[in-house]
Amino acid sequence: MWTHTKPLPEWAYKQAEINGNKNVQQTSNIWYVDEIPSLLPDSERSKKEPRKIKHMPFLKKYFELQRAIFYHNNALTSSHPYSSQPIQWPFVLRGISFWTQNETRQQIYFLGNPVGWWIASSVLAVFAGIVGADQLSQRRGVDSLDERTRSRFYNSTGFFFLAWAAHYLPFYLMGRQLFLHHYLPAHLASALVTGALLEFIFNLDPVALEENVDAKLAGKVANSSKKGGGPGTKRVVPAKERIGAN
Repeated sequence: MWTHTKPLPEWAYKQAEINGNKNVQQTSNIWYVDEIPSLLPDSERSKKEPRKIKHMPFLKKYFELQRAIFYHNNALTSSHPYSSQPIQWPFVLRGISFWTQNETRQQIYFLGNPVGWWIASSVLAVFAGIVGADQLSQRRGVDSLDERTRSRFYNSTGFFFLAWAAHYLPFYLMGRQLFLHHYLPAHLASALVTGALLEFIFNLDPVALEENVDAKLAGKVANSSKKGGGPGTKRVVPAKERIGAN
């Protein structure tokens, strides 16, 4: 059996035409023999042993599936009116039409929130600038961040930045047709980078806050022990005072 790559016209509902291939020697032919009527019931040729399923390790199946996925994606090289390039995605320079009805001129057009996308893309550049400035200052012997703050900054915001790069940069190596919706996982990672970087810039170090609260509580306990009599006197600090210490 074989068919054409081009479907039938509208009057045939764009179905595929299937014909019998008379060239039996063609390599693309696949034969499935269900029954041979001329064989006797007790013939040796009619006996068929069930085929044993070949066991394949998990990693081998995983890499085979990944290879098939990459091969299929790279084969999608035809042009599309709403295709776009990866350089256009972070700034929403081109959207994609999900549904169109020509009779009523109705259309569902996918385009992300420009303000949110532009802010998230700009924050990525800010993060790269902060990392570059920090590395340059360390080479010149200027330590602008303490080790605890630097570790928190690189481990949280840096992790989200790597997630964005891992979901975005590989598209530059693909030769298939690409669309804006391919950037959605990377855009989610860029939004996480935005939140983490804003928290890093505008929030105080929680460790420093805890040390400040402990120092204030220790001072109040020391003053109360002097008034209450004796260094061995212990005073329970009420919850209102602990909250007010902030």
